[in-house]
Amino acid sequence: MFLVGLMCKTLEVSRSGFYAWLDRPECDRARENRRLTALIQGIFTESRGIYGVPRVHETLRQLEDEAPVPREDHRLEAWSPDRA
Repeated sequence: MFLVGLMCKTLEVSRSGFYAWLDRPECDRARENRRLTALIQGIFTESRGIYGVPRVHETLRQLEDEAPVPREDHRLEAWSPDRA
């Protein structure tokens, strides 16, 4: 467990700012990123670890006709079977 005061001092933020950030609801972008990451991991798992990034990408595009391509590509770059 980290000491909040030490963390805030190290990161140069106020304690009140930290607690305000902690109480904020998750933003839409973070929620969408989490959803895309779970979808990508599900596709990879369903393929029994066989699909690489190109096939996961194609499957994702088929599942989501209007998937945001740049963010989708970013999520695929961040996730890699080699890193799992």
